[in-house]
Amino acid sequence: MILSGSFSGRRHRVEGKTPAKPGEQFAKALMRHAFVPIDPASDKTRALGWVNPRAILDEDLRWDRLALGPHVVLGLRIDTRKVSRTMLRARLDQVLAERRREKPGARIPREERLRIAKALETEMLVAATPSTAIQEVWWNLPASTVWFSSSSAKLNDEMTDLFERTFGLKLVPLGPFTLAEAHTEAAGKGGGALERAKPTDLRVR
Repeated sequence: MILSGSFSGRRHRVEGKTPAKPGEQFAKALMRHAFVPIDPASDKTRALGWVNPRAILDEDLRWDRLALGPHVVLGLRIDTRKVSRTMLRARLDQVLAERRREKPGARIPREERLRIAKALETEMLVAATPSTAIQEVWWNLPASTVWFSSSSAKLNDEMTDLFERTFGLKLVPLGPFTLAEAHTEAAGKGGGALERAKPTDLRVR
């Protein structure tokens, strides 16, 4: 995690115009996309949204509370709850065994077994405690770059989508090729210089 002094993740370039004073506008945008816990009574298995990474239960997402020098530090909270397939199978076997004891020799139709399994899964899901993961987003406003503390392709896609919906700004992943292309453009060699480059033969003859 970045706040703890270590980093392993991905870097993105921010495309679009950031307001000169983003505080009030972006704080409201953050609140619209703030983390909302999973409703225990629902069948929802995942929730994702913004939090303060230094106080994940604090609902105050004012801009000044998230600012750290030229950076804005956001937390992306992901809650996931799931049913253990092993325990679900054990519960299903238990219920079916009770049915067979009640009606020895009676066949339990496949449709009935599926209905029982679905009801058990719903019951166990409601009782399940979500697991929580926090990823950090460091946004360097002057440099128009964002560092994300996860290298997971799925999480990067989800963070990018949420960032764009929240702030109306596009994120472009910065890999080696993208960075090299940006460097050639900054050096006045124009876009597409890398595509036009030809390999150099370095063999000693």
